Amino acid sequence: MKKRVFSLAIALAMALSLLPIAALAAETSKTVEVTSAEELANAVTQAGTTPTTIRLTKDIEGFTTDQIVTIKQDQTLLLDMAGHKISVASNFQGRPIKNNGILTVTGNGTIDSSASTAGGYGAIDNYGVLTIENGTYTGSVDASGASIKNRPSGVLTIDNGTFNGAVTAVYNEGKAYIYNGEFDCRSCSSCNSNSWGYTIQSHQASGAAAPELYFYDGTVIGVQGAFSTSAGYSEIRNGTFKTVACAEHPNGSSAFYALYIAGESGTVESHIYGGTFTSVSRVAAYIGNSNDGGLKKEAIAYIHGGSFTSGNDNNAVYVDDALGGLLITGGTFSSDVAAYIPSGMKQENGTVVKDTEKANVQVGDAYYKTLPEALAAAQVGDTVELLSNVEVDTWNQVWNAKDLTIDGNGFTVTIDKVESNANGNYLFYGAENLKVSDLTINFLTNGNGFCMVSGKLDKVNMTGGEDSSCAVFVATSSEEAAVNITNCSFRNFNAAIYSQPGAADKVTSNISVSDSTFTDCGQVICSYAAETSFTNNTVSNCNELSFAAAADKQNASDSISYTVTGNSFNNAGKI
Repeated sequence: MKKRVFSLAIALAMALSLLPIAALAAETSKTVEVTSAEELANAVTQAGTTPTTIRLTKDIEGFTTDQIVTIKQDQTLLLDMAGHKISVASNFQGRPIKNNGILTVTGNGTIDSSASTAGGYGAIDNYGVLTIENGTYTGSVDASGASIKNRPSGVLTIDNGTFNGAVTAVYNEGKAYIYNGEFDCRSCSSCNSNSWGYTIQSHQASGAAAPELYFYDGTVIGVQGAFSTSAGYSEIRNGTFKTVACAEHPNGSSAFYALYIAGESGTVESHIYGGTFTSVSRVAAYIGNSNDGGLKKEAIAYIHGGSFTSGNDNNAVYVDDALGGLLITGGTFSSDVAAYIPSGMKQENGTVVKDTEKANVQVGDAYYKTLPEALAAAQVGDTVELLSNVEVDTWNQVWNAKDLTIDGNGFTVTIDKVESNANGNYLFYGAENLKVSDLTINFLTNGNGFCMVSGKLDKVNMTGGEDSSCAVFVATSSEEAAVNITNCSFRNFNAAIYSQPGAADKVTSNISVSDSTFTDCGQVICSYAAETSFTNNTVSNCNELSFAAAADKQNASDSISYTVTGNSFNNAGKI
């Protein structure tokens, strides 16, 4: 993987996206039956803010532009198609329904605007909360539209249904959750250079927040392409995605990619956990586009699983050197993808699997040969887990790690030397909420342990080298923070736990040390923290314990607390 970016967005809780629908089913208090466009419009208007079911009892044909139904922001409606159809006039322009409120569509009916060749964009324009339970939704392949367009303010949930005919089945600019369905659009830029697109697209509108798209299952078919994310965040859990040849180009020469991830409208991150991706004539997955990729922002993909098959003997995946990034930790591929596999994994009969001979460190579903590689790949909130003892010839300092957990599993890290070029040759510098447990660290020459603003060390055993100075440096913060150390041991450091007074707007983080052992150290602890707890520890052959919170000017007006109790001192020096 050539690039590393953090997640652009946290997924909207699914329970929240579904709550309005549950409320609708429970609170719908009346049902209105309609047989015409006029009656449909009247029913929507008369519903007001009363949750209402509107049921079609007859097909509605010849729907005109001025009859487009607009659901207001404060309305909650269930449209029961009851197996019927809404179709448009030949001069219609737009989509028959515009939703600003809370709308559920059910009844396995059809909304079809394809009779208007140039103006039949699709079926529903969503600015509010839209849930589609079933049915068929279509538009004209020559109208350059989408059957369902989900605007930046929209939250779209598709449980099932058929989405076809238009250039695009679903065009997402907001938040979309797709659980199942058939999405089949056959636009082709070689056939119509003014009307083409991927079958499912997620795109960032100008000035709007980045979109989010979560695809759980379904079938997606396209000529121009199947699934595209050009900004924001997307996940694919399962499904079938394929490109096919159009009727005018049966050799597939005009078809593109089953999966296209490129920052055409914003920075993009995508996770693929499963699914089958097949391209008729090109690569199955295309990541990043510095050629004709719109805004040309960075794009990164994480493939955790799935099957990727290219056409015409192409590589299974293509990654743009300038803008694309790819990490593969699972899946089956029709070509060699070794360049994108972590060092502790291998490709076996096309499938990416753990390499048991090289896998020493694990981060999520990725395995690495070396600890530095694993730490470089780890993101906010990740857990780095040792699977064996590891040796590091040269450790390059890790800066500003945040919310990172290191689980040593009882193994040992042996470090020959540390190079930081600054900041005291610490393993980590400026770490926030760093949690390290069940780990032994041995320095052979130089090197210091952890410079941390906040976090916890539990069952961490550290032995310094001949030029090691400090095991733990407790840094300062403008917000209240704490470093907790428990069940640890420290040997052969000039200072086991050290701190310095804070700057004008910062104070030393609070320090708590318990049930730990200090042997052959100069200073056991030097604390400028306003709150220091040093309890039930064992100190042997050391020189000094220092508590100096009052020296930190920021503590002058605050209460200072030292708790020093239950300790065992043997040739411990002065306090």
